[in-house]
Amino acid sequence: MNRWILALLASLLILACAESDDGPIRIYPNDFAVGGYGYMLYAELDSGYRFHIQGDTLALAMDSMWTFGNCFLKDIELYGSYSNDTILTITVKLLLGNTGTTDCPQPIFRPDTVLYLAFNEEWKQKGVREIRVEGNAHNEFYPEDIDTAATAYATFKDSILVRQGSFRAESISVYLDSSFADPYTYPRRTSSDTAGVLFITDSLDIDTFLYRFMESNCVEIHDSCETVPDTAWRSSWSAQDTNLVPIRAVCAEDTAADSLVYCLTANWKNDSTSLSDSVYEYLDTTWYYSKFFMEQIPKCASVDHGDFTGSALHGRYFTTQHILFIPSFEESSCGPAALSNWAIYNLSAQKEVLDSALADTLLSAWKKASVGASEEEDVE
Repeated sequence: MNRWILALLASLLILACAESDDGPIRIYPNDFAVGGYGYMLYAELDSGYRFHIQGDTLALAMDSMWTFGNCFLKDIELYGSYSNDTILTITVKLLLGNTGTTDCPQPIFRPDTVLYLAFNEEWKQKGVREIRVEGNAHNEFYPEDIDTAATAYATFKDSILVRQGSFRAESISVYLDSSFADPYTYPRRTSSDTAGVLFITDSLDIDTFLYRFMESNCVEIHDSCETVPDTAWRSSWSAQDTNLVPIRAVCAEDTAADSLVYCLTANWKNDSTSLSDSVYEYLDTTWYYSKFFMEQIPKCASVDHGDFTGSALHGRYFTTQHILFIPSFEESSCGPAALSNWAIYNLSAQKEVLDSALADTLLSAWKKASVGASEEEDVE
């Protein structure tokens, strides 16, 4: 009963303290004057894709917009201009003003905003082939305040090509084969005819490591046998010092019993007092190479976007998911692409190869490269 009484008294106390005009404290008065334009640091057309289909709705995403406060964006103004009739430039201006709401939070930059723009008839009539988006480069509200951010002075934000055609989604997996005995050292190609991965050796680095032999004995052999010396080469080396390479006493095969005897790794004991008199050199080679994905595509098609970040390892599958732009018959030009029937993507640099001379060289090398599986069958 006492608990109910205390709860009732607490409720009455809260009601007694409440006022009808309670609420958030206004940061600015209602007649606070704001004018001019803000600026934005980031804008993107159609999620950063390469192509936009003529007639489709255009998505304009904006982010990091400075508008003095979160409540002073009065309007987003878009201005269109043409260059050579085929390039449309959309200039975005963030108009500031008193919206009558002055008690809301005000972060430094507003959250992201996406505008969907209808592809109007004027763009079609002018034959627009590229759309660019720009934004004012600095804070116009405080003209005397110099913005030192490099991105604030980048007027150009993004661009997209306008074409007639369609998109085709592809998921391609290719097996990375090799014509060498050790595919992890000498990379080559896959066995597919229409898509594959080519490895090109860029350079070789040869390092020299110094070492001395160190005696190492097995303190517990798990059978009886005659022992023969063996060298336990290290898997990693230090260039700053002379390395010690153990010479282990290992067991030979017991032919009488037709069995092998062994020494566990934990049973070896290195003798650092028994070292070779001479210091020897060990040469180690590091290979540096670039990886290229290539696919035979329809004539005049191009890669719009995709995921080419898969791990291209020898003896495994490399998988890519990407979107191809397939032009319609009304299109009069190809590309942008290095070759009309092949798409070549640099997996090391994560960008498409657009140099036709380099693309021809890579495609020729890929077609001439031998395939390990077929060579092994021929030998047998």
